[in-house]
Amino acid sequence: MRLFEILLVLSCFALLVDLLFIKRSAKKTGLGVGIGSSVILVVQLLVEGYRWQLLLVYIMTALFIIIVLLRHSEKMMNLKIGKFLKYSLSSLIVILLVASTALSVYLPVFNLPKPDGPEKVGTQTFHLTDQNRDESFTEDQSDKRELMVQVWYPTENRNNIKRDTLFPNNKEMFKKYIQSFSASLKMPEFVLDYLKYSHTNSYENVEILPSTSPYPVVVLSHGMGTSRVLQASQAENLASHGFIVVTIDHTYSTFATLFPDGRVTDYKKVRLH
Repeated sequence: MRLFEILLVLSCFALLVDLLFIKRSAKKTGLGVGIGSSVILVVQLLVEGYRWQLLLVYIMTALFIIIVLLRHSEKMMNLKIGKFLKYSLSSLIVILLVASTALSVYLPVFNLPKPDGPEKVGTQTFHLTDQNRDESFTEDQSDKRELMVQVWYPTENRNNIKRDTLFPNNKEMFKKYIQSFSASLKMPEFVLDYLKYSHTNSYENVEILPSTSPYPVVVLSHGMGTSRVLQASQAENLASHGFIVVTIDHTYSTFATLFPDGRVTDYKKVRLH
C-alpha cells in the first residue's frame, strides 16, 4: 500500500476507537482526530488518487469524521445506542475495513522493479504501417498491416523528463485500452482501473546514450493473447545493461493494441480467405 493509503486506514481505525472508547467530554481529542483524518483523506485522494479497493475505507472515514465532529451537538448527545447494537455494528465495520484493506494489499498499486544495470533507460513508441501487406484479420480489403513497436535503450536523460507510465496516461485512451483489456480477461472494467497509477523506470522520448561501439539488439515477442506491456520490466532491465530492446504488439494477437489515433484492437482468431 502507498503511504497515504496506510495513513488513511490507520486514521479510520483511530476514528472508530474515538467513537467507541473516548468520552464525549474529550472534545479536543475528537476534534483533533476528525480534522487530522479529514486532511489525510483529502491528501490521499488528491495526491495518490482514488482506487476502488479502498471504497469502504473512504465511506467509513467520511462517515466517522461527520459523527466525531457532530457528536457534541445537542441531538447527538441525546442519542443513545444499546451496547449490543453498538458493538455488533462496530464488529461488522471492523470486518469490512479489514476486507477493504486486504484488497488493497493483495491488489496493490505497483511500479515496475528498478533495473539493476548502471544505465538509465529511455523509451520511444512507433506506429508502423506496411502498405504492401494486407491485413488478414479484418473484412476490409483496403486494410494494411499496422504495428505498434516500442524500443528501450540506454540514456543519459539530461532533460530529467518524468518517467513513463506503464499504461496510456491519456484518460480517454486509457479507458479504451482498459475496456479491451478487461473484456479479454472477462472481468468488470473498474477492477483494472487502478493500473493507471503504475509507473515504469524509463523516460519517454529522450536521447540515446552515445556509444563508441554498436549496441546489441534484442527483440522481445509476446505470447498469443498478451501484450508488449507485460515485457516492460524485462526490456528495462536489459536496456539498463546496454542493450537496445525492441518489443512488438502483434495486432489482433494481443489483449489490446492502442494506436495513436485512439483506435484499440483486441484479440481475434485468424480469418481464412
